[in-house]
Formats: sequence, C-alpha cells, structure tokens
Amino acid sequence: MVRCDSHTGKTKADFEKQFHVSPFNPLAMRYHWVSSNPGEHLLVHMENHGLPVAATADGEQDLVCHMDATLSLKRHDWSANLLTRLLWLQPWAAVKVPFAIYWQAARLFFKGAPVYSHQTLNPLHTDTSVELKTTGEKS
Repeated sequence: MVRCDSHTGKTKADFEKQFHVSPFNPLAMRYHWVSSNPGEHLLVHMENHGLPVAATADGEQDLVCHMDATLSLKRHDWSANLLTRLLWLQPWAAVKVPFAIYWQAARLFFKGAPVYSHQTLNPLHTDTSVELKTTGEKS
C-alpha cells in the first residue's frame, strides 16, 4: 500500500542504496522517490544520487544526480483477452528488453564508463556453511 500525504496527494521516500543493480553505478548512492496517490493515473519519479565525498563550504552536502526517471501510468481494466492480445501484439518483448539492457551496457563499457564490482553489505562469515540434503536422506 502506498500511503500518501492527505494534503499533497504524494508520498516521498528517501533511502540509501543497499543492493547492487548495475555495474556502472557504485553502491554508495541515495534514492529519492516521489509517487502520486494511485488512482486513474499514477506518477512515479525516481532520482539516484551519488553520496557526497565532502561537504561544501557552507556545510551543505552537494549530491550529484546520476539518474532521473519518471513513469506515468494510466489505469486500464484487465482481462484474460486483453493480456492474450498484448502478448500476440508484442511477441518479441521478452527478448527485446534484455537485449536493449545489454546493448546499453556494452555502449557504456566501450565509452569507458567506470565499472564497479559487486559489493556485499552483510557478507556471511567465512565459518558459516549451509548443508543441503535431499528428501529422505538421513542426517
């Protein structure tokens, strides 16, 4: 459930990045999301900011915006017939989307964009192990 302010009709979320999504974005980032109250229309705006290295002269922290995206949706009734029709109208969507993601990643890589390795926030201790057993196997 999205809880929106009764005066503005919007909700705001501000949180630090805690997961690795793209090798072209470091883990030290902060998300700023704004969403309208779901209804006939839904608007979601997301900004991804790099955490500041140091504060400015006046003590403010100047965040660098790495990504800015807005999604605008309009409510439609769903039915099995509509979903089937959409699948037949766009049969290559399941292939097109991953291809487009990897195509853009290749372009960034060849342009020399920095690549950040996957970082784990809460790594397992080295002495932790998990033993998997099949059904019926005795301990």
